[in-house]
Amino acid sequence: MRWFLLLLCAVLVSAAELENTNVSSPQAAPVYAEHSPFATSVNVRNPHDRAVRIERLDASCSCMQLEIGEHFILPHQSTTLTVSVD
Repeated sequence: MRWFLLLLCAVLVSAAELENTNVSSPQAAPVYAEHSPFATSVNVRNPHDRAVRIERLDASCSCMQLEIGEHFILPHQSTTLTVSVD
């Protein structure tokens, strides 16, 4: 029964529309090979009127490295988060 539910969830997820505002269509989405490293930078902005301190970054697996430019972000300022997966 669990396998059936898992299969049903996979079918429903694969049938869903692409919800990524960075690309115009699923065909325009980038494709990355599993064996090649991936790296990107993400702009992190503090939209609040108070400063924010980032205490820690928590990667979802041991193959992911996270580095942030500033651990203390002033109001309405931004910094860069670098994400790399090997």
